[in-house]
Formats: sequence, C-alpha cells, structure tokens
Amino acid sequence: MFDIIRKTDYWAALDDPQVFSRLEGFTLKALDGLKHIQDAWSLHQLLPLRNLRIIEIGGGASRVLPALDASNERWNLDEFLGDGNGVTAPVELEGCKLLRKKLGDFPPELPDAYFDLAFSISVIEHIPAEALPGFFADHARIMKPGGMAYHAIDIYVGDEGRPELEERIDLYFSSIRDHGFVFVSPPALARPASFRCEMASNSDWGMWRWNKNVPALQDIRRISQSVSIAAIIQKGS
Repeated sequence: MFDIIRKTDYWAALDDPQVFSRLEGFTLKALDGLKHIQDAWSLHQLLPLRNLRIIEIGGGASRVLPALDASNERWNLDEFLGDGNGVTAPVELEGCKLLRKKLGDFPPELPDAYFDLAFSISVIEHIPAEALPGFFADHARIMKPGGMAYHAIDIYVGDEGRPELEERIDLYFSSIRDHGFVFVSPPALARPASFRCEMASNSDWGMWRWNKNVPALQDIRRISQSVSIAAIIQKGS
C-alpha cells in the first residue's frame, strides 16, 4: 500500500472502540488534525498485534507505542534533537525500551534481522533526500525476513501537482524497492499528486498552529492541504 489516508479510513479507525478510547474520545486533540488522523490510522493497524518485536522510528513522546499490548517487545528509537518541532528531552515510556540513536547510522545496538514490525508517524518527510537510501538500508537490516512496516508520511498537496513533490515521491519508491522491501498491495497514489476532497486532511486551525512552529512553510500551507501517505511495506524473505 502506498496511498493517501482517506476520510473513510480515518472514520473507520474512529469507529473502532479501542482506537477511540485510546485517543481519549471527544477531546480537543482532534483539532491537531493530521496527527490525530495518523494516530488513529496507526492504532487501527497495530492495536491487535501480540507477542512481536516492535520499533517506532522517531517516536519521541510517542502516543501510539505505549498503547500497544504489553506482550510486545516495544522499542522507541529517537535522538531527541527536536527535528520537525519534535521533543528535545528524552522521554521514558513505561514498558518501552529507549534508544537514542538514528536509523541510517547503523547503530550496533539495533540487531540485524530482529524486528517483526516497525512504524513511524511524521518522520520520513524530514529525512534529507541524500539520507533516504541509507535510512531504508538500515531499516531493511534490522527487520526480520517478512517483517512489516507501517509509515505515515506528511505531504502538502494543492490543486495541481508540484515537480518537487513528484521527485520526492519517486525517491520514496526507489529507496523502498532498492532495499529489499515490497508493497503489500500495489501503490494507488494518483500522480501527479493533488488534493481531492476524499482525503483526510489537517484542519486550518492545525495549519495555523504549525505556522507558529515552522513559519518558513507558511506559503506552501496557504495554497495546499496537509495530508498523509500511508505506506505499508514488507521485507522480502
């Protein structure tokens, strides 16, 4: 799978009582828009999992990892450098192992072929283009054959496609495929990528808040919608 999270995907996740409960029901957290959408989608995929080795890449003060069943061995991988307006102080999560390293640096603390599942939320879009091949090479290294990965990747889409966005999406495809991963279903993202009303998107309130944190992106936010690519990939056996 490689496609935009749709409203129907988001709503189906919210209709799951376990997901809805973990998101604290009817709270103002939903005003954050895209993160609420991504959390709901991720929880919907991951809450049923049991007895697996799971790593969240760039988890920071993770909202999803602590919610997963305690039968899973849970790792939080983050340097806590504040990238993408992330947290800068290490966060200890109950029942989770914290490792202050970066995927792509091939840290020996992450064993080869160890994890059954990896996931990330709003991480991959922050990785520089030149670092993406190394990121996915290290990603493949730590995964068991047949291991799964679920990634929610932010993008900005407008009325028409943008060449720089198309180049970035192409780089995602090549980095994934060149390092031994396959898509669990054929990629369905329409190209060139542009906004459609069926897509689950960030609220204008959420975009305004983001402008306060990262004002350099105000111009692109003014003419775009903030949506999320859902990428579900598997390491070849």
